[in-house]
Amino acid sequence: MNDFASTAMDSAIPGGTRGDTTTRALPLPLHFAMHAATLVVAWSLLAAADSWTVISELGVAKLLAIITGALAGGLFVAAMHEWGHLIGARMGKADITISSKPGIILYHWHFPFNSVPQFMAMSVCGTAGGLLGLLLLFVQLPADTAGRIAVLAAAAGFSAFAATLEWPIIWRTQTSREPSKEYAKITPTILKASAAVGFVVGTLTFLALG
Repeated sequence: MNDFASTAMDSAIPGGTRGDTTTRALPLPLHFAMHAATLVVAWSLLAAADSWTVISELGVAKLLAIITGALAGGLFVAAMHEWGHLIGARMGKADITISSKPGIILYHWHFPFNSVPQFMAMSVCGTAGGLLGLLLLFVQLPADTAGRIAVLAAAAGFSAFAATLEWPIIWRTQTSREPSKEYAKITPTILKASAAVGFVVGTLTFLALG
């Protein structure tokens, strides 16, 4: 979703904080270019491994295709998810700080300066972005090789992980109207449980399509 450490700090300090004003944020086009370049590399590795698998039928080639496929699928849906969050934050005119470091996290969310509707817009748009990415893959990518099946499985697994982690927060916030407190309930145990759900869904998807 967003940077857990940053948002927790924003909530803990009375009145909140808008982050380190001495560090310049990376321009969004640069964030986009880095994400795009990462995806190009991941998908290029998959294409190479996938071709090797078809030509050679070697076990090591198939394993490499599965690994690169999982990487490509997971990264694609994760990027769609995070850009969806950012679009939702922008649409809601939320108070955010664009990240100064390259990575999957695009911005830091400041709970004290944002309303519940702004939080809901950001959260729902992240879900929509991830689901759109998942739909695009399942519609456009045939499940005819191990590498491509791994793409779809990883995409489904990440979507399940994100949903297990974020949807309860969205649901509880509708009643409590306190997103920062709901967000603070995320514990290492919840993170591990969400990751386990994602792994199981990804594995089952791979077996079902294989």
